[in-house]
Amino acid sequence: MGDSMRQGSGRIVPAILVMMGFVPAGMAHAQSVRPKVEIAPYRAIYDLSMAGGAKTSKIFDGAKGRMVVENKGDRCDGYTNRVRIVVVLESSERGDHRVETLSNSYESGDGKTMRFKTDIRRDGAREQVDGQADLGSKGVAVRLKEPKRKTLDLDGAAVFPTEHSIRLIETALAKENFLSVKIYDGTDKGENLHDTLSIVGVRIDPGNEASLEPPARIEPLKAMPRWPIRISFFKPETRDGDPYYTLIGEMFENGFIQKMQLEYKEFTLKGELKQLEMLKPNAACR
Repeated sequence: MGDSMRQGSGRIVPAILVMMGFVPAGMAHAQSVRPKVEIAPYRAIYDLSMAGGAKTSKIFDGAKGRMVVENKGDRCDGYTNRVRIVVVLESSERGDHRVETLSNSYESGDGKTMRFKTDIRRDGAREQVDGQADLGSKGVAVRLKEPKRKTLDLDGAAVFPTEHSIRLIETALAKENFLSVKIYDGTDKGENLHDTLSIVGVRIDPGNEASLEPPARIEPLKAMPRWPIRISFFKPETRDGDPYYTLIGEMFENGFIQKMQLEYKEFTLKGELKQLEMLKPNAACR
């Protein structure tokens, strides 16, 4: 199985979002206005399958699996994110491959500190990443416990996943179309920043309930605008090449994503929303 699946499976986090050093005209306005954005707490379950069409894999015959995402927290107490993914990639020639990922993270409300722990099991092999990262004036200071103890100083301005989600919503609200920023999310053994480029499409106004996935036909989503998004991740050394992982979907104003697709180099997974529970926010923080 390709390395992009191994790395990407640990990166499927809605607070998971994403740059190439390109700042389009108008982006300074999007960052300075800072519309008030509240990331909603929720618990969602997606069924995963192989997407068809032009992206059908030439390596695997199909795929089946499930992804459970739980986001909690706020600017007052910080944000917690828990993602569990189980995927079986089916191949009549090579045999089936099973990938299971469990990711837990905490980000401080000011967006300056992140703790993370990821456990990836792939066909019997196990990979663990455990550590903490702090944003500084010149980059990201990382202290790893797993896969082995080490400290790293990664140069370059970056954000953590939740702050990226907030900036992406701000970009949409400011009627801008691009967001380019480096992200640190603790994946890739916790040792690298990731360049990302996010593209925001034309706003979809509320009112067409049939265009929502059935579990999303609830308040407050029914009354909320959303935007098509495409978030591409690039390896730092190949920022001018093709992305190694892309998340596609429709992002609501509160950060929730429906109609999700996960593009890897070898195949594309489709996430069908099966269950959704909007959790109660901390009223005191608001």
